Amino acid sequence: MFKPIIKIENFEIGEIMQRINKFVVKVRIRNKITFAHLNNTGRLEEFVRKGRIGIFLPIKGRKTKFRLSMIKENSYASIIDTSLQMKSFEIALEKGYLSWFRGVKILKRNFKIIDTNGTRIENTRMGREYIHELNTNTYMNESQIDKTRMEHEYKITNDTRIDYTNETRINKFVGNSYESLIDYLIEYKNKFYLVEIKSAVMKKKNLAMYPDCPSIRGQKHIKALINMNGNQLKNIQEWQRIGNMNGNEFNKRITTNKIYSMIVFIAGMKNINAFTPNKDADPKIYELLKEAKRKGVKIKAIQIYFDLRRKEVILKNDNLKVIL
Repeated sequence: MFKPIIKIENFEIGEIMQRINKFVVKVRIRNKITFAHLNNTGRLEEFVRKGRIGIFLPIKGRKTKFRLSMIKENSYASIIDTSLQMKSFEIALEKGYLSWFRGVKILKRNFKIIDTNGTRIENTRMGREYIHELNTNTYMNESQIDKTRMEHEYKITNDTRIDYTNETRINKFVGNSYESLIDYLIEYKNKFYLVEIKSAVMKKKNLAMYPDCPSIRGQKHIKALINMNGNQLKNIQEWQRIGNMNGNEFNKRITTNKIYSMIVFIAGMKNINAFTPNKDADPKIYELLKEAKRKGVKIKAIQIYFDLRRKEVILKNDNLKVIL
Protein backbone atom coordinates (compact mmCIF):
# COMPACT_ATOMS: atom_id res chain seq x y z
CA MET A 1 0.00 0.00 0.00
CA PHE A 2 1.16 3.54 -0.79
CA LYS A 3 -1.47 6.20 -0.06
CA PRO A 4 -0.51 9.89 0.12
CA ILE A 5 -2.43 11.55 2.95
CA ILE A 6 -1.18 15.08 3.63
CA LYS A 7 0.98 17.41 1.54
CA ILE A 8 3.35 19.45 3.76
CA GLU A 9 5.56 22.01 2.05
CA ASN A 10 6.00 24.63 4.75
CA PHE A 11 8.62 23.22 7.10
CA GLU A 12 12.15 23.80 8.33
CA ILE A 13 15.00 21.35 8.77
CA GLY A 14 17.25 21.78 11.79
CA GLU A 15 19.48 20.10 14.35
CA ILE A 16 18.39 18.99 17.80
CA MET A 17 20.65 20.39 20.53
CA GLN A 18 18.99 19.35 23.79
CA ARG A 19 15.67 18.30 25.25
CA ILE A 20 14.92 20.90 27.91
CA ASN A 21 11.81 19.21 29.35
CA LYS A 22 8.87 17.12 28.21
CA PHE A 23 7.55 19.81 25.90
CA VAL A 24 10.51 21.96 24.88
CA VAL A 25 13.55 21.15 22.72
CA LYS A 26 16.56 23.39 22.10
CA VAL A 27 17.37 23.36 18.37
CA ARG A 28 19.40 25.04 15.65
CA ILE A 29 17.41 26.21 12.60
CA ARG A 30 19.08 28.22 9.84
CA ASN A 31 22.16 28.60 12.06
CA LYS A 32 20.12 30.21 14.84
CA ILE A 33 19.53 28.69 18.27
CA THR A 34 15.86 28.60 19.18
CA PHE A 35 13.31 26.43 21.00
CA ALA A 36 10.68 24.11 19.58
CA HIS A 37 7.52 22.63 21.06
CA LEU A 38 7.20 18.85 21.46
CA ASN A 39 3.72 17.37 21.92
CA ASN A 40 4.68 13.69 22.26
CA THR A 41 4.98 12.87 25.97
CA GLY A 42 7.07 9.74 25.42
CA ARG A 43 10.76 9.76 26.28
CA LEU A 44 11.72 9.37 22.60
CA GLU A 45 15.34 8.68 23.49
CA GLU A 46 16.09 7.27 20.04
CA PHE A 47 14.77 10.36 18.27
CA VAL A 48 15.09 13.44 20.48
CA ARG A 49 18.81 13.52 21.16
CA LYS A 50 21.71 15.76 20.32
CA GLY A 51 22.76 15.70 16.68
CA ARG A 52 19.56 14.25 15.21
CA ILE A 53 18.05 16.19 12.31
CA GLY A 54 14.46 17.25 12.84
CA ILE A 55 11.62 18.47 10.62
CA PHE A 56 9.91 21.48 12.21
CA LEU A 57 6.44 22.81 11.42
CA PRO A 58 5.59 26.47 12.10
CA ILE A 59 3.01 27.05 14.83
CA LYS A 60 1.16 30.10 16.11
CA GLY A 61 -0.12 31.11 19.50
CA ARG A 62 2.78 29.68 21.50
CA LYS A 63 6.01 31.03 22.89
CA THR A 64 7.84 28.72 20.50
CA LYS A 65 7.56 29.31 16.74
CA PHE A 66 8.06 25.68 15.71
CA ARG A 67 6.92 22.18 16.61
CA LEU A 68 9.35 19.28 16.36
CA SER A 69 7.21 17.07 14.16
CA MET A 70 9.46 14.51 12.48
CA ILE A 71 12.96 13.06 12.60
CA LYS A 72 14.93 12.73 9.38
CA GLU A 73 15.96 9.24 8.26
CA ASN A 74 17.69 9.49 4.86
CA SER A 75 15.01 10.30 2.24
CA TYR A 76 12.09 9.97 4.66
CA ALA A 77 11.24 11.02 8.20
CA SER A 78 9.68 9.29 11.19
CA ILE A 79 6.59 11.09 12.51
CA ILE A 80 6.64 11.73 16.27
CA ASP A 81 4.12 14.61 16.28
CA THR A 82 0.94 13.21 17.87
CA SER A 83 -1.21 15.96 16.34
CA LEU A 84 0.05 15.07 12.86
CA GLN A 85 -0.47 11.38 13.57
CA MET A 86 -4.08 11.97 14.57
CA LYS A 87 -4.71 14.28 11.62
CA SER A 88 -3.34 11.57 9.33
CA PHE A 89 -5.66 9.03 10.95
CA GLU A 90 -8.68 11.30 10.45
CA ILE A 91 -7.87 11.97 6.78
CA ALA A 92 -7.30 8.25 6.19
CA LEU A 93 -10.79 7.66 7.64
CA GLU A 94 -12.35 10.38 5.49
CA LYS A 95 -10.77 9.01 2.31
CA GLY A 96 -11.72 5.42 3.08
CA TYR A 97 -8.11 4.24 3.20
CA LEU A 98 -8.60 2.00 6.25
CA SER A 99 -10.01 -1.23 4.83
CA TRP A 100 -11.35 -2.33 8.21
CA PHE A 101 -13.07 0.98 9.06
CA ARG A 102 -14.65 2.44 5.91
CA GLY A 103 -17.75 4.62 5.92
CA VAL A 104 -17.34 5.90 9.48
CA LYS A 105 -18.58 9.14 11.01
CA ILE A 106 -16.65 10.93 13.75
CA LEU A 107 -19.34 12.04 16.21
CA LYS A 108 -17.16 13.58 18.90
CA ARG A 109 -13.50 14.21 19.64
CA ASN A 110 -12.26 13.99 23.23
CA PHE A 111 -15.31 12.05 24.37
CA LYS A 112 -15.77 12.03 28.14
CA ILE A 113 -16.55 8.78 29.93
CA ILE A 114 -17.06 7.86 33.57
CA ASP A 115 -15.57 4.48 34.39
CA THR A 116 -17.22 3.28 37.61
CA ASN A 117 -14.70 0.44 37.84
CA GLY A 118 -11.73 2.82 37.72
CA THR A 119 -9.29 3.09 40.62
CA ARG A 120 -7.28 5.97 41.93
CA ILE A 121 -3.55 6.18 41.35
CA GLU A 122 -2.10 4.72 44.51
CA ASN A 123 1.12 5.88 46.11
CA THR A 124 3.33 3.59 44.07
CA ARG A 125 6.72 4.38 42.61
CA MET A 126 5.21 4.55 39.12
CA GLY A 127 2.43 6.79 40.40
CA ARG A 128 4.90 9.17 42.03
CA GLU A 129 6.94 9.30 38.84
CA TYR A 130 3.85 9.99 36.74
CA ILE A 131 2.51 12.79 38.94
CA HIS A 132 5.93 14.37 39.33
CA GLU A 133 6.31 14.44 35.56
CA LEU A 134 2.88 16.05 35.20
CA ASN A 135 3.69 18.75 37.74
CA THR A 136 7.22 19.57 36.61
CA ASN A 137 7.42 18.49 32.93
CA THR A 138 10.60 16.59 33.80
CA TYR A 139 11.49 12.92 34.11
CA MET A 140 12.71 11.14 37.23
CA ASN A 141 15.34 8.47 37.52
CA GLU A 142 15.26 5.67 40.09
CA SER A 143 17.21 7.57 42.77
CA GLN A 144 14.97 10.63 42.37
CA ILE A 145 11.89 8.46 42.74
CA ASP A 146 13.23 6.95 45.95
CA LYS A 147 14.09 10.43 47.24
CA THR A 148 10.60 11.62 46.40
CA ARG A 149 9.16 8.72 48.39
CA MET A 150 10.98 9.97 51.48
CA GLU A 151 10.31 13.67 50.96
CA HIS A 152 6.67 13.70 49.91
CA GLU A 153 3.79 11.36 49.26
CA TYR A 154 2.13 12.26 45.98
CA LYS A 155 -1.54 11.40 45.83
CA ILE A 156 -4.44 12.31 43.60
CA THR A 157 -7.52 13.32 45.58
CA ASN A 158 -11.13 13.46 44.45
CA ASP A 159 -10.98 17.07 43.30
CA THR A 160 -7.61 16.98 41.56
CA ARG A 161 -7.71 18.07 37.93
CA ILE A 162 -4.68 17.48 35.72
CA ASP A 163 -3.80 18.88 32.32
CA TYR A 164 -1.18 16.42 31.13
CA THR A 165 -0.31 17.93 27.75
CA ASN A 166 -0.54 21.33 26.19
CA GLU A 167 -3.45 19.93 24.17
CA THR A 168 -5.39 19.99 27.51
CA ARG A 169 -6.74 16.50 27.73
CA ILE A 170 -7.98 15.90 31.26
CA ASN A 171 -8.22 12.91 33.56
CA LYS A 172 -10.15 13.39 36.78
CA PHE A 173 -11.30 11.23 39.66
CA VAL A 174 -14.95 11.68 40.64
CA GLY A 175 -15.95 9.93 43.86
CA ASN A 176 -15.40 6.23 43.24
CA SER A 177 -15.44 6.71 39.46
CA TYR A 178 -12.72 7.58 36.98
CA GLU A 179 -13.37 10.27 34.39
CA SER A 180 -11.35 10.09 31.20
CA LEU A 181 -11.28 11.60 27.74
CA ILE A 182 -11.15 9.12 24.87
CA ASP A 183 -9.95 10.44 21.51
CA TYR A 184 -13.05 9.68 19.42
CA LEU A 185 -16.63 8.54 19.50
CA ILE A 186 -17.23 7.06 16.03
CA GLU A 187 -20.27 5.55 14.33
CA TYR A 188 -19.61 2.60 12.00
CA LYS A 189 -22.29 0.41 10.44
CA ASN A 190 -24.87 1.56 13.01
CA LYS A 191 -22.54 0.71 15.87
CA PHE A 192 -20.75 3.13 18.17
CA TYR A 193 -17.06 2.89 18.98
CA LEU A 194 -14.82 4.55 21.54
CA VAL A 195 -11.48 4.86 19.74
CA GLU A 196 -8.24 5.72 21.50
CA ILE A 197 -5.09 6.54 19.52
CA LYS A 198 -1.63 5.68 20.84
CA SER A 199 1.68 6.74 19.32
CA ALA A 200 4.02 3.79 18.70
CA VAL A 201 7.33 5.37 17.73
CA MET A 202 9.78 3.17 19.60
CA LYS A 203 11.58 0.80 17.25
CA LYS A 204 13.22 -2.53 18.06
CA LYS A 205 14.54 -4.38 15.03
CA ASN A 206 11.54 -4.43 12.66
CA LEU A 207 8.91 -3.80 15.34
CA ALA A 208 7.11 -0.61 16.32
CA MET A 209 6.45 -0.52 20.06
CA TYR A 210 4.44 1.31 22.71
CA PRO A 211 5.13 2.63 25.29
CA ASP A 212 8.77 3.68 25.62
CA CYS A 213 8.43 4.27 29.38
CA PRO A 214 5.92 3.37 32.14
CA SER A 215 2.57 5.01 31.40
CA ILE A 216 -0.09 5.29 34.09
CA ARG A 217 -2.15 7.32 31.65
CA GLY A 218 -1.98 4.53 29.08
CA GLN A 219 -2.99 1.98 31.69
CA LYS A 220 -6.01 4.05 32.71
CA HIS A 221 -7.18 4.48 29.11
CA ILE A 222 -6.93 0.75 28.38
CA LYS A 223 -8.72 -0.16 31.62
CA ALA A 224 -11.50 2.29 30.81
CA LEU A 225 -11.92 0.88 27.30
CA ILE A 226 -12.08 -2.66 28.67
CA ASN A 227 -14.73 -1.66 31.21
CA MET A 228 -16.80 0.32 28.71
CA ASN A 229 -16.79 -2.31 25.94
CA GLY A 230 -20.33 -3.64 25.54
CA ASN A 231 -21.78 -1.03 27.90
CA GLN A 232 -24.94 0.95 27.19
CA LEU A 233 -24.32 4.40 25.77
CA LYS A 234 -27.00 5.84 28.03
CA ASN A 235 -24.63 5.19 30.95
CA ILE A 236 -21.95 7.41 29.46
CA GLN A 237 -21.81 11.10 30.19
CA GLU A 238 -22.15 13.52 27.26
CA TRP A 239 -24.35 11.22 25.16
CA GLN A 240 -27.26 13.64 25.63
CA ARG A 241 -25.39 16.52 24.02
CA ILE A 242 -24.38 14.44 21.02
CA GLY A 243 -27.92 13.10 20.66
CA ASN A 244 -29.40 16.58 20.78
CA MET A 245 -26.98 17.79 18.11
CA ASN A 246 -27.96 15.00 15.72
CA GLY A 247 -31.75 14.89 16.12
CA ASN A 248 -34.38 12.73 17.80
CA GLU A 249 -33.89 9.61 15.69
CA PHE A 250 -30.17 9.57 16.44
CA ASN A 251 -30.89 10.31 20.09
CA LYS A 252 -33.13 7.25 20.26
CA ARG A 253 -30.50 4.98 18.69
CA ILE A 254 -27.67 6.24 20.85
CA THR A 255 -29.58 5.51 24.06
CA THR A 256 -30.47 1.94 23.11
CA ASN A 257 -27.26 0.74 21.43
CA LYS A 258 -24.14 -0.61 23.05
CA ILE A 259 -20.70 0.96 22.85
CA TYR A 260 -17.64 -0.89 21.59
CA SER A 261 -13.99 -0.10 22.26
CA MET A 262 -11.01 0.12 19.94
CA ILE A 263 -7.34 1.02 20.36
CA VAL A 264 -5.38 2.13 17.30
CA PHE A 265 -1.58 2.30 17.43
CA ILE A 266 0.05 4.63 14.94
CA ALA A 267 3.55 3.55 13.96
CA GLY A 268 5.19 6.65 12.50
CA MET A 269 8.15 4.83 10.95
CA LYS A 270 8.83 3.37 7.54
CA ASN A 271 11.00 0.28 8.03
CA ILE A 272 8.89 -1.85 10.36
CA ASN A 273 6.51 -4.73 9.65
CA ALA A 274 4.56 -5.23 12.89
CA PHE A 275 3.50 -3.65 16.17
CA THR A 276 3.94 -5.13 19.64
CA PRO A 277 3.56 -3.68 23.15
CA ASN A 278 6.78 -2.93 24.99
CA LYS A 279 6.62 -5.38 27.87
CA ASP A 280 9.96 -4.25 29.28
CA ALA A 281 8.88 -0.61 29.57
CA ASP A 282 5.45 -1.29 31.08
CA PRO A 283 4.48 -4.90 31.87
CA LYS A 284 1.05 -3.76 33.07
CA ILE A 285 0.13 -2.33 29.68
CA TYR A 286 1.28 -5.55 28.04
CA GLU A 287 -1.06 -7.57 30.28
CA LEU A 288 -3.92 -5.08 29.87
CA LEU A 289 -3.72 -5.27 26.09
CA LYS A 290 -3.90 -9.05 26.22
CA GLU A 291 -6.91 -8.78 28.53
CA ALA A 292 -8.50 -6.22 26.21
CA LYS A 293 -8.15 -8.57 23.25
CA ARG A 294 -9.68 -11.46 25.24
CA LYS A 295 -12.64 -9.29 26.18
CA GLY A 296 -13.39 -8.16 22.65
CA VAL A 297 -11.68 -4.76 22.44
CA LYS A 298 -10.46 -4.27 18.87
CA ILE A 299 -6.73 -3.61 18.66
CA LYS A 300 -5.45 -2.26 15.35
CA ALA A 301 -2.28 -0.59 14.06
CA ILE A 302 -1.43 1.52 11.03
CA GLN A 303 1.90 2.64 9.58
CA ILE A 304 2.72 6.12 8.29
CA TYR A 305 5.87 8.09 7.46
CA PHE A 306 6.88 11.35 5.76
CA ASP A 307 8.38 11.18 2.27
CA LEU A 308 10.86 14.07 2.02
CA ARG A 309 11.06 14.00 -1.77
CA ARG A 310 7.28 14.06 -2.28
CA LYS A 311 6.74 16.20 0.84
CA GLU A 312 3.82 14.03 1.82
CA VAL A 313 2.69 11.90 4.72
CA ILE A 314 2.31 8.39 3.34
CA LEU A 315 0.06 5.62 4.62
CA LYS A 316 2.20 2.54 4.04
CA ASN A 317 0.09 -0.08 5.82
CA ASP A 318 -3.54 0.36 6.85
CA ASN A 319 -3.60 -2.92 8.78
CA LEU A 320 -0.20 -3.39 10.38
CA LYS A 321 0.23 -6.75 12.05
CA VAL A 322 -0.33 -6.68 15.83
CA ILE A 323 1.66 -9.15 17.92
CA LEU A 324 0.37 -9.76 21.48
